[in-house]
Amino acid sequence: MPYHEMAASFSLPFALGLISALAVIIPGIILLVLIRGVNKPVLRNLTIMLASFAILHGIYHILLILGQSILANPVDLVSVILLVFFGLYYSARIGG
Repeated sequence: MPYHEMAASFSLPFALGLISALAVIIPGIILLVLIRGVNKPVLRNLTIMLASFAILHGIYHILLILGQSILANPVDLVSVILLVFFGLYYSARIGG
């Protein structure tokens, strides 16, 4: 495929969706890789919840740009529920 045809088929919403997905998935993966260095169980649990939210939210963005809104909506719901649990856990354990 010639370059000008490939550039014309690459839309702005697709690019922004991909950037949004990568902007949350990459930090989520980094958090999961660095989890070994967290010694306190409360902070480890918070890190796991935050990383899981980030990765799920990135998957939501990928599903949207692929046109899979039927699958994207439940993934978004699960990620929001996880974020709410993150806030509740934080306020109960740390925010006090």
